[in-house]
Amino acid sequence: MRLRWLGCAGYEITTEGGTVLYVDPWLTSHAFHAPIAVKDIKRADAILLTHAHFDHDEDVWAIMRNTGACLLASPREIEVLNQIEALPIDQLRPVQWDDTVHVQGCHIYVTKAKHVTRDQLEASYLGRVRTRVPRPDAAIRATMEILPKGFCVTTENGLRLWVLGPCGYTIPETATYSEALRPQIAVVQVPPALEEAVGVENVKMLYKHSVGPSILLPTHHDKTSEDAPIEADIDLFTTRVQQLYPDVTIINPTLGQHYQFEVQYR
Repeated sequence: MRLRWLGCAGYEITTEGGTVLYVDPWLTSHAFHAPIAVKDIKRADAILLTHAHFDHDEDVWAIMRNTGACLLASPREIEVLNQIEALPIDQLRPVQWDDTVHVQGCHIYVTKAKHVTRDQLEASYLGRVRTRVPRPDAAIRATMEILPKGFCVTTENGLRLWVLGPCGYTIPETATYSEALRPQIAVVQVPPALEEAVGVENVKMLYKHSVGPSILLPTHHDKTSEDAPIEADIDLFTTRVQQLYPDVTIINPTLGQHYQFEVQYR
């Protein structure tokens, strides 16, 4: 499996069999200037949407049109996204928690996640610069009931990668999923600085039953606009997790760099 971080929560996954998956693609207006553009994407078999916020779904429509990729999102998210811009109906794969979807030779299991509330999100931005240009889709998105979710991808060769999705809360299901799914690699969100402890607690849930991934990749720790500070202290997060689990490999991904993983990682 080959993995590439595209900034924010965006990842490109290429499996051993050549299946190409995109997680939360936000490329066009990314503050860090994403390492690829939508026009560079020549193949995509599926888009995995952990939740329908602009910094996760901005390029969903274009990638679907250009590649024929299917979209895994909740029915309500699909309904509201379709109001913003028409989605190709034959490429939609509505999902709920604990669904299993097959894409090419991959098995994708949908896991539960939990996003911070709007009030908590606002509180985490106190003291930051708020010169934001209103998005034209803001009024439509305000009616959206997102279904925060993660995706555990089992590739053709049996490698298991779990993208946990939004982790604004510590939920007991994380431990249950970790024990049942046995992912070898996990992509974990690093919350904003005011919630850094929550991120560490989420990692603890991964290893609650003395099992868990051999490799962790932190994600969603960069800034989401040019005038915003860095969202989270990735070094502090990494240090605290490494102190707890010294045998776990933590990869702080470099933007745009490819990482190769083999099935022997357990």
